[in-house]
Amino acid sequence: METLEELGLIYNWDKKRVINNKKILDTSLRDGLQDPSIRQPSLEEKIKLIDLMDSVGVDAADIGFPVNSKSHKNEVIETAKHIKEKNLGIEVCVLARTQKKDIEAAIEVSQKAQIPVEVITIVGSSKVRHFVENWNLDQVKKWIKECITLALKNNLEVNFLTEDGTRTEPGMLTDLYKYAIDLGASKVTIADTVGFATPYATKKIIELFKKDILKKNKDITLDWHGHNDRDFGTINALEAFESGADRAHVCILGIGERAGNTAMEPLLVNMKMMGMANGKNLRELPQLSMYASNIFNINIPQNMPIVGEYVHTTSVGIHASAILKARNMYREDLANTVYSGVNPQYVGLKTEIFVGPLSGRANVIYVLRKHGIEPTEEKIEKVLKHASSKNVVLKDDEVLLITKD
Repeated sequence: METLEELGLIYNWDKKRVINNKKILDTSLRDGLQDPSIRQPSLEEKIKLIDLMDSVGVDAADIGFPVNSKSHKNEVIETAKHIKEKNLGIEVCVLARTQKKDIEAAIEVSQKAQIPVEVITIVGSSKVRHFVENWNLDQVKKWIKECITLALKNNLEVNFLTEDGTRTEPGMLTDLYKYAIDLGASKVTIADTVGFATPYATKKIIELFKKDILKKNKDITLDWHGHNDRDFGTINALEAFESGADRAHVCILGIGERAGNTAMEPLLVNMKMMGMANGKNLRELPQLSMYASNIFNINIPQNMPIVGEYVHTTSVGIHASAILKARNMYREDLANTVYSGVNPQYVGLKTEIFVGPLSGRANVIYVLRKHGIEPTEEKIEKVLKHASSKNVVLKDDEVLLITKD
């Protein structure tokens, strides 16, 4: 069957855009756990979450900060063992500061789990951080050299990240990242640690990396790690991809400290719509999000893009009429997009219609037929009158009760 774009029914301004397949690194079990509002999940819950991530097609996961405590390190090791034993398609990553004990903890994870580990090695780079910590450049470089050398000697893959990179002057970024690459880092991450960057700033920083820092090192993987303090989480990740980044870091439901990290759900669906999400099974995304909501004990906002309870619904009469006409043509794709910019079929859902004060006949007809009831004029008028007088949107069981009476 031809798509709506192929039929010429939808004009897509993005249609000439060509972007290669991009990847995501989920950091819900490390950066996401810094969210003070969430419940800390058990090891068993973390492992099931990892399985669900794999079903969606998550490429890599930061599964913890092993130096944090002995119990936490043991959970990181057990999670890594599970990934290996189940032969999941998720690459294992852990966090380490540029301190010897942090790298040693990452080495222990790799050796005990018998699995390759990517260590995300972090150090602050902005002047404000150096001023507060009373660091100097020679000190920082000494730490970087010691830690990267130790990691590589023990077969860890090094991903070098500077905290607060988006508030760091270009000269410092160039100096530190080139130094880390010369020492053997095979991946680098730009971190918008406090959610400071705008889309324009994201583009300029990526350009610096592509044209200068990575000019002679084109095989180096470039990551983007974003936060949502200025509500730019998703758009900055997409801008990073368009400007040349290979992988973006995300958290399920956008959990994380302050305003949270870049949310996985809207980014993945936008990647699919822009041709970047090869190998991703987004039909499993609602199940992953709901499970995360349960184990982290956080509510999913009803209007959250992609997985919110009401984002694929309408109670407006004009909209319902058009959707019903599309369904009568036996085109579910048309019904799901005539009044929606995101086809809910991407995530295994469909557009639903409710009855409310702004509804028309089509709303009632749809709900009644969905439940095998033939709509009559009397039933339609009775339901519309009730919704209008109560000034509320009715659940299906309320509609059925009204027509039954």
